[in-house]
This record gives sequence, C-alpha cells and structure tokens, in this order.
Amino acid sequence: MSDWTLALAAVIVVALAWIALPLFRRAEPWDAGAPTDLNRLFDAKARTLRALKDLDHEKEAGLLSAEDWSRTRAEHVAEAVRLNREIAALTGVDPAVAEPVS
Repeated sequence: MSDWTLALAAVIVVALAWIALPLFRRAEPWDAGAPTDLNRLFDAKARTLRALKDLDHEKEAGLLSAEDWSRTRAEHVAEAVRLNREIAALTGVDPAVAEPVS
C-alpha cells in the first residue's frame, strides 16, 4: 500500500469515528424525556423575540411598509405578553419584572 492509501484510510476511519461517536455516548440527565411545558414556553418566547428583531431589521432594510411593520409587530408583542403570562402562571415569577440571575 502506498502512503496516500494509508493516509486516506486513516482519514476515513477518523471521519467515521467522529460521525458515530455521538451514537454511543450516554444520554445526559438533562437530555432525557420530553420537553416540559415551561421549556416549550421559553422556546416559543425566544422564537417570538427573534421574530421581533427580524421584523425590525426588515423594516430598516425597506422590505416592510410602516403599516405592515406596525401590525405585525403588535401581533408579536401580544404573543410575547401572552407567553410571559403563561410562564408566570407556571413559575409564580413574572419574567417581565424578575431580576436577572448573575
């Protein structure tokens, strides 16, 4: 076998090991089970806040009229408020007024 064949075989073995390694690792405790209602709410809130940020960028880029931006932004803000209320109902802490954890 030539040096190139050995080098190629080594690269293939390393690549296959890198791909297969996650399949054999133990699941961490935080990976187990389905997401909780609270996690789903936090994910939905993050998506809503991201949509607001994207919406502002689209307006700045001239891709949205002021009317469309205003209407859509109001819908997203209302959704974020609804999600905050659901989070507060589950946790007893209003995320809109809670102190950030350092």
